[in-house]
This record gives sequence, C-alpha cells and structure tokens, in this order.
Amino acid sequence: MGGGQSHLRSFGYCLVVSAISVIIGLTLANTIRPGERIKPETAERLKERYGTAASRQVEALEKEKQAAKDSPLMMVVKSIVPSNPVQAVSGEFPNMLQLMFFALVVGMAVTLLPVSLAEPLIRVLETVYAVSAKIVDVIMKFAPYAVACLMLTAFSTSSSNATLPTALRVSEENLGVPREINSFVLTVGATANQNGTALYEGVTVLFLAQLAQVSLSLPQQLMVVYLAILGGIGTAGVPSGSIPFIIAVLATVHVNPGLIAIVLGVDRILDMCRTTLNVVGDLTAATYVARAEGYELLQPPPPVGHPALAEE
Repeated sequence: MGGGQSHLRSFGYCLVVSAISVIIGLTLANTIRPGERIKPETAERLKERYGTAASRQVEALEKEKQAAKDSPLMMVVKSIVPSNPVQAVSGEFPNMLQLMFFALVVGMAVTLLPVSLAEPLIRVLETVYAVSAKIVDVIMKFAPYAVACLMLTAFSTSSSNATLPTALRVSEENLGVPREINSFVLTVGATANQNGTALYEGVTVLFLAQLAQVSLSLPQQLMVVYLAILGGIGTAGVPSGSIPFIIAVLATVHVNPGLIAIVLGVDRILDMCRTTLNVVGDLTAATYVARAEGYELLQPPPPVGHPALAEE
C-alpha cells in the first residue's frame, strides 16, 4: 500500500482523536463547571489581580479585528497556508501549523513524481532526518546530568520532542511497528498529535471563561473546539508551548487573556501529565497505522526448535 495513503491515514487519525479529546474536555468542564465553584469574592480578587494588566492587549486585538477585512474562511486559510514557508520557520516563534501544511503538500507531490525524479530529494531529506535524530539522541544522553543541574528549575523535560528517540526505539523494539511507519508517524505526531494538549486547551479556556462569568454559546464552544484542534496540531512540543495559543483563544472568545496567570502556577504539573498523554497518543497512532497497513504487531518469539531458530 502506498506511503501517501498511510500519510493521509495518519493525519486523519490525528484530527479525529484530537477532536474527541477536546469534546471530552469541554463536556467534563460543562458538567463539573470548575470555574463556578470558586467563591465570588475570590474570583473577583483574581480578576482584579491578573485581568487589569492585559486590558490594553485586549483592546489592541479588538482594533485589529475591526480593521481586518478578511472573511472568516479566508482567515482560516491564511492561518494554515503559508505565504512564505521560509518566513514561517525562520521567525522567533516558528509557525508549526503552516510548516506542517507545506511539508504535507511537498510530501504528496513527491509521491506523485516518478521514482527517478523523487529519489534524490528523498535521499537528501532522509539524510537530514538521520542527522537531526542523531543530534537529539546525543543530546538526550546528557539529559540526566543536565536535568540534575537544573533541579528546582525543571522537574522533567515535559516535551514530546525530547522523548522522540525513546518513542522510536520502544515502538520498534517492543511494539513491532516497522521503522518506515514509526519514523513518520512518531516524528509528525510529536508536534501534530498532541491529544493531551488539545484537551488541556479546551478545558482551560472554558474554566477561565466560567471564572470570568463569560457564558460561551454553542457556536463559541465549537470555535474553541476548532481552535484547540489547530493548537494541538500547530503547538510546538516543548514545555508550556500551548500557553501563547491559549492566550490567543481567550482573546478570540472575549475572555481577558491576563487570567491565564491563574493556571501558570500549576502548569508545570499539568504539562507533565499532558505530555504523557501526548506520547501515548503518538504510540497508539503508530500502532493504528501499522495495523491498517497490514502489519502484525507484538509477534511472540518462535518456540524452541522452530525452523527460524535453526536457520539462525
């Protein structure tokens, strides 16, 4: 079965599972309503403390929205399709969503070319990938010592990208996922398949909206679902990488972005939890694609006296 189909299957899986994660989070937040369980006087103090500093930023965002003349559909297109792929990756905060869209288009185009034309580019990209993976692998060998040096500063990496070498090894050696599948699914999944991050973003936005006594309508909550899916795909797999995106979503649904400071104190613990869910989701996606492609996983070792052992 062609590699292009497995790539589409991977991205389809990421979108569906991310949507399910956000819906689960919003359902629980609407049922439990944690933002309304805080005493009103405490909520007012929190809003006064963290909300005033961000009021000017909210006003600036509102002015930008009023000045923008693009339709909602065009705004979505511009948020996904890069006008300049180099600019999307070279900035201080790379636009991972636009970069991944460009990579997906290039990958699909490569699969449509004759092998003789596509092979040189594929060899170059495979070499770049191998070099990058080796650099990460070497760096991670020093991680235990580096993390020890940063104690009281950092408890763990809390990064899907940092766990990628281990995930690649475990999926191949323990789960039996073929290397040609896990090298794509897990590498892309470290950024695109962040189910825990998508769930966290939806719950956090709804919690802060309830705290601010802002009632989100069904269309607004559907907008949060859509934005959280994009955030799960485009957010970098690094510690607290989702915080800037949550701030943008809060401004979109007219909730004071300064309230994000309320959850920053416990974000590190939440980051470790959602990173665990992200990595488990990546491994699940790799096994799903492998089974869908017809591979048998978790094969037991051949019994004693089996011809396979005799040949070895």
